[in-house]
Amino acid sequence: MNFWLRFAPFMFVMAPLAARACSCGPRTTLEAEVSASHAVVEADFVSATITLTKDGEPIEDGVLRVRTSFKGTFKPGDLIRTRSNISGAACGFSLRGTPPAAIELARGPGGPYWEWGAYDRWILFLSAHKPFDVNTCSRSSPSMLFAELPELKRLQKRRVPSDQPKR
Repeated sequence: MNFWLRFAPFMFVMAPLAARACSCGPRTTLEAEVSASHAVVEADFVSATITLTKDGEPIEDGVLRVRTSFKGTFKPGDLIRTRSNISGAACGFSLRGTPPAAIELARGPGGPYWEWGAYDRWILFLSAHKPFDVNTCSRSSPSMLFAELPELKRLQKRRVPSDQPKR
C-alpha cells in the first residue's frame, strides 16, 4: 500500500491538534523587546484565580505588585492586573508556574522548564493592552529563571525612557 494512503487517516486526526498549537514567531533581541514593550517591570506575585470560559478554556486573572520599573510609568508598590488564557494553544502561562502537561510548550530547547507552584517574583514585558497578558511569546518569566536580568539592568542605565522626564 502506498505510504500516503496509510498516512492519510492520521492527517484528519492530527490537523485539529496542529491548529491549536502555540506559535510565537521569531525571537527578537532583549533590547528590541524592551523597546517594543509598553512597560518592563519586576513584580511580586500577589494572587491568581483560574476560571473556565463557556468553551472550557482556562483563564487566569493575576495580581502582581511592582518592585522595580525598568521601563514605563509604574512605580514600586503599584498593582498590575493580568488576564491570560493559560491553555497551550493560546501560548499563555500561569503565574503559578507551568502545569506538567504544558512543559513542552516552554520557550525553545533547554527551557526554561518551570515546575508547577507559585513563583514569587516575575520579570514582565507588558503591552499597552489592559489587562496585561502573560504568555510564552515574550521574555516574561519568573525572576529566578530570567538569565538576562544583568543585561536588562545595563539597558535601563543606558537609556532614558521617553515616558520618564530627563534629568
